[in-house]
Amino acid sequence: MAASEVLFFAARAGDAMAIAPDAGRYHARLWRPSIREVVPPGLPRLPYAVWWIMHFLRVFRSSGYCVLLVDDTGELVHRCLVTPAWFRFPFMAREDLQIGDVWTRQDRRRQGLAAFGISQILRLEPSKERRYWYLTAAENTASVRTAQRSGFLLAGRGRRTSTWGIRALGRYLLDPPGNTSLRGGILDAKHSRS
Repeated sequence: MAASEVLFFAARAGDAMAIAPDAGRYHARLWRPSIREVVPPGLPRLPYAVWWIMHFLRVFRSSGYCVLLVDDTGELVHRCLVTPAWFRFPFMAREDLQIGDVWTRQDRRRQGLAAFGISQILRLEPSKERRYWYLTAAENTASVRTAQRSGFLLAGRGRRTSTWGIRALGRYLLDPPGNTSLRGGILDAKHSRS
């Protein structure tokens, strides 16, 4: 299978765009793991128990693993996974976070909930210096628009690899930008690793 191009978007917590689809209707909160809370409420054990194990075994390079949950009168309608740097994302600096596994309930799609959820993660983050990454296949135009609407800038292009033919063990590699800064100071030479 040929590797498709992956777009690497980046933003800082202070770059969040104010996005509020019917703001009074939706409630967003960050769920964080604890010894007693292994899985976010309303979500399946797998893969979240695996993320919890990785968090407590310190597979991640820093703290920051959490899940954004968006509900409408108590019903889960959207979620986003936030993970720190780990071996699959070698381009990330130690304190960076990556937003992925974005899901919106079928009947709530095309209403701006993905952009709302991502912007809420950036808004709720106390450290304005932390960099956030959002990766998507270049051909996924809806996901590209979501990243842009959420305040993310294109930081580069790259690819997803597999290890021993297993995609789950593969890595996301950011193509070098030629050792120069990209527009907006999102990615500088000291953070461009591949």
